[in-house]
Amino acid sequence: DTADYLTGRATHTASLEPRRFAETYCVQPETRVDDDGKVVKFVRAGKHWLQYQDDHPDLTPLTKAQYDAAWNMQESIRKHQLAAEMLAEPGWFEVAITWDDALTGMRCKGRLDHFTKSGAIHDLKTSEDPSLRAFQNAAWRYRYHWQAAMYVDGIHAITGSYPRYFFIVPAKNPPIDVVVYRATEDFIQAGRDEYREALVKLQFCRARDEWPGMASEIVDLDLPAWAVQQDEGSFAEMGIEL
Repeated sequence: DTADYLTGRATHTASLEPRRFAETYCVQPETRVDDDGKVVKFVRAGKHWLQYQDDHPDLTPLTKAQYDAAWNMQESIRKHQLAAEMLAEPGWFEVAITWDDALTGMRCKGRLDHFTKSGAIHDLKTSEDPSLRAFQNAAWRYRYHWQAAMYVDGIHAITGSYPRYFFIVPAKNPPIDVVVYRATEDFIQAGRDEYREALVKLQFCRARDEWPGMASEIVDLDLPAWAVQQDEGSFAEMGIEL
């Protein structure tokens, strides 16, 4: 588990199920008194950390910074009229679904942040930068289009209809802006093509019990073209002809 994932989960709870937030998380101390009576920084290691966990068996500890970040993002979403209205729509939060993939027959499972009775999926994603270009890059890097396509297809397999898919994206750091994105048909189709290709590969590997990596043979390695051009340019600037 990473600090970012923990903060993200806390933000989900604070934003989607605020009543459960206080029942799930606590703020760990910033300092402690050691065996010599000195005040030292509280760290997540050692016997004092194990004792703290034993004393709070039903709670997940957060640093004050993590707690404040999660709560501040929740407040920013609540103050964003469109995002707040979307999350106020009647429906179900943190709902798990299972279905059989139509192409491979493989059993699939997902967990929707918010599925509305009107047929929309609202997916909460925290981001360092919620601007369009930055979030487009994040969506590709973290395969958000795979997730969106799988959840859309999962709901279709269960209900017979295709839901709309929206991302609610708060910035992680102040000033906390919030942006709502709608996943287009092209976005969903790209994700569908890629996740189904992955399922076919998985099915193939399972059937043969063969699990190849990226490459089974030696791969030639050259520098990227931009690096070579840059080096040649630096020699040219010195009047040296290669």
